[in-house]
Amino acid sequence: MRHDAKRWLAALAAALGLLSATPAAAEGLEPEEAAQLINEVRQRIAGCGEMPRVNAQRGAPPSALPDRPQLAWSPRLAAAAEHHSRAMAEQAFFDHVDREGRRVAQRADAAGYRWRSIGENLAAGHRTLDDALRGWLRSEGHCRNLLDERFTDFGLARVVSQRPNDRYRVYWTLVLGRPAAPVVRTASTD
Repeated sequence: MRHDAKRWLAALAAALGLLSATPAAAEGLEPEEAAQLINEVRQRIAGCGEMPRVNAQRGAPPSALPDRPQLAWSPRLAAAAEHHSRAMAEQAFFDHVDREGRRVAQRADAAGYRWRSIGENLAAGHRTLDDALRGWLRSEGHCRNLLDERFTDFGLARVVSQRPNDRYRVYWTLVLGRPAAPVVRTASTD
């Protein structure tokens, strides 16, 4: 790893306070803790690129900080994320397209989430959510998903593979969404 990249990662970790004392639970994550961490990242990272720009000052004026909506935990998106992480761990693949040819949109539909916007970040081999987030921030496309202002909901899953020779061992799926606008029906009295 280049020296400037190491220095940047250290600065990012310090600025965001991402280094937790204990790793995430083997199969589950506390939704409140995940929401707090992800939302802090969404508010503290100004943008994506070769090196994401960090708004390191907690006391920065509001105009200097991004104005992204807070993400809310969605049990339906979490179910879609869990299904995909489990499939990758059990069926030995790492891809946005599952073995049945379904993508995140179809998995969200199957979980009962009616969406207007949908996105997905995958990670493998990262032991903690902190590590997975760092990986997503280093990837421009994953970073853009994470910071996308269209998204208002999220679901997250971490599954540990039981296959003895699994190359990655841990599979993460983050599904981001914005619900479809509710259908407003009016009665006519003609």
